[in-house]
Amino acid sequence: VAFAIVAMFASVCGGASAQSPTYVSVTVVPAGTPPRPPAACGPPSGGYMICVDKEPISTSGNVGDDVEIIWNLASSGWSFVKNKGIEIKNQKNWKVKPDSSMPSTQYAATNKKEGGFSYKYEINVTNGIALPPWDPTIMN
Repeated sequence: VAFAIVAMFASVCGGASAQSPTYVSVTVVPAGTPPRPPAACGPPSGGYMICVDKEPISTSGNVGDDVEIIWNLASSGWSFVKNKGIEIKNQKNWKVKPDSSMPSTQYAATNKKEGGFSYKYEINVTNGIALPPWDPTIMN
């Protein structure tokens, strides 16, 4: 059971100090079930939809500041796929925290604020059912 969500990271950046993490709630809901607002969801697939509570996701701070995004999977019975819960394409300076440092329902990535770069990423979750990707957006 693997879900893959392809998404765009866009950097809209602006100092060099640590910022509070940006939290993102990821839920998996049965197709046709309205998610809790203000969620944005991908199209139904395999009887489910993947939703995020922010679309797009925006981080704050100045160029050079440390930024962190923490994805929390809030749906019972679902977990991030081991070793690839979040996969950032064209990673550049993004660092995904190792699975061993997080519960299976949480994933995190860190970077420095940049000036408008875009990054594709996938969110992979599982409960025994494989679903096709969906692409929400992150503004960093």
